[in-house]
Amino acid sequence: MILLALLVCSPLDLFGFTPRGTAMAGALTAEGGLNAAFYNPAAMSFPPGPGSGTMLGIGLADSVPALHIDRALPQSTVASAMPEAAPRLELGAVVPIRGIFHFGAAMSFPTNRLLRLENLDSQRPQFLLYQSKPQRFAVAVNASALIGSRISLGAGMAISQSQSGLYRFGLDVPDRTVTVREEQVDATFAPVFTAGGAVQVTDWMRVAFVWRGAQSQHTDVPTEFELQGLGSLLVQTAGTTLYWPNTLSLGASFGARALRVMAQVDVQLWSQAPSEELQFAILPSGQVLTDSGLADLLGYNSPARRAGFQSVVVPRAALEWSLRSLTLRAGLAFKPAITPDQFALTSYLDSPTVIAGAGATVAAGQGLFIDAAVAGTLLFERQMHKASATNPTGDASFGGSLWTFSTMLRYEY
Repeated sequence: MILLALLVCSPLDLFGFTPRGTAMAGALTAEGGLNAAFYNPAAMSFPPGPGSGTMLGIGLADSVPALHIDRALPQSTVASAMPEAAPRLELGAVVPIRGIFHFGAAMSFPTNRLLRLENLDSQRPQFLLYQSKPQRFAVAVNASALIGSRISLGAGMAISQSQSGLYRFGLDVPDRTVTVREEQVDATFAPVFTAGGAVQVTDWMRVAFVWRGAQSQHTDVPTEFELQGLGSLLVQTAGTTLYWPNTLSLGASFGARALRVMAQVDVQLWSQAPSEELQFAILPSGQVLTDSGLADLLGYNSPARRAGFQSVVVPRAALEWSLRSLTLRAGLAFKPAITPDQFALTSYLDSPTVIAGAGATVAAGQGLFIDAAVAGTLLFERQMHKASATNPTGDASFGGSLWTFSTMLRYEY
């Protein structure tokens, strides 16, 4: 199976884009600046300072997990899966055209691997959001238009990808030889749209909203074995991974340049998520296999089960205090668990989570700014109790934290 770079949900969704986004726990739907290239394209029309025009940024970030899964059956044959660190390079740009139009881009590139794609056995205890979702490219491009002096509309897109195709082999059963007959894999790119608006209600108050569409990657590349005159076996392995749901955000920003307070509410529609299990089937065909009863013996189908995730409401709040050459900021968010109790076959782990961040910006002069931030994603301790005492996974308790460190050099002119 050929797996190419997936431009889908990323560390930008989980850990924030730019140190400002990390420090303020993502409470930036109503805020302009370089961060608006990801959080809300409409907010690009309202730069944070009167001298802000073109904005460029390059930075490094890393998210280091400190999570734990304590198993009641430490010798279980079903092993736990633990996430890895997610170092990445971040790039951003916002370019104004005649003060009316703004164009922006937000990009994130892993630095330790080209791509990590995992679709693990659903019985394995695994932190659903952090296992492999941070290990990929992310690219978003967007634009905004200012209507009058107080209203802005924006739209943009990210790129998602799916793969489909077929491997066909000829299998000579008596001679036990395999011949490659056909290999074809198509990578199909599809845009994932974003749309938003922002209104400068007064000189000290702005309200904004944004919708970001659901992102997912689907892989369906079956393998067919032609068994000479016996018939054929079609082995299907299909799955949807790297999913991030439709997200609606409503936010407001209050205050003057020296002190600003931001508040917003996100609705993440996880209840629409497809199953993240790998779907497997063996489909025999041919007269000989059917008449001999081998088709019934070899045939197998693992039907899809509902993911069963829960939509959540995520409140966020932040504040920012600007001095002459120093800006301090902090933010806080709370995300309920998206997974119900895992008492049956699946072991997808998630907990009520607090996200707390802090950071600063130093103005270095000549349009240069140095940003830095640190944030903790703190998962409350939670229990997993299996309904059956014979379940091979067994009970577990889990929780812990992930720590994100971010720094960026910005240039504004």
